[in-house]
Amino acid sequence: MSIRTCVGIQYGSFDYLLKPIDPDVLNDTLSRALADVVKESSEDPIAQIGTYIEQHFAEELSLQGMSERFYLSREYISRRFKQQYGVNLSEYVLTIRMNEAKRLLETSRQRIYEVAQAVGFSDDKYFRKVFKNKSVLLRTNFGNKFNDKLKGGIQT
Repeated sequence: MSIRTCVGIQYGSFDYLLKPIDPDVLNDTLSRALADVVKESSEDPIAQIGTYIEQHFAEELSLQGMSERFYLSREYISRRFKQQYGVNLSEYVLTIRMNEAKRLLETSRQRIYEVAQAVGFSDDKYFRKVFKNKSVLLRTNFGNKFNDKLKGGIQT
């Protein structure tokens, strides 16, 4: 793979055309790119942010980052997100992460620190604290299973 191809992929290029460019291929590529852009821009930007969070919850997410990514002010995102989702952006991210953590703890044999990393927490001690505070499911459904994992035990 050439350096140009790598750079193109890194910047999210739509397609890769080689010289000499066939006008028909160029027109087809531009038509597909325009259709893609129109499709993306017609969707509500706050819904786009919600979808982005659902797909990238394990990454570092912040209001500032969303503002830069979607070219909207932090204030606008904050206000509209709260109106549309009923919670602020950071609470929404935390809810998505906790739901995924619950799913992983129920269905996988991963240890707590692995689940913490998989859902976007770099500090498993902080993850444990947040998970304990946020999760009623922890107390009612996990019981000893979660406590064994906390102590480094093996899930049965």
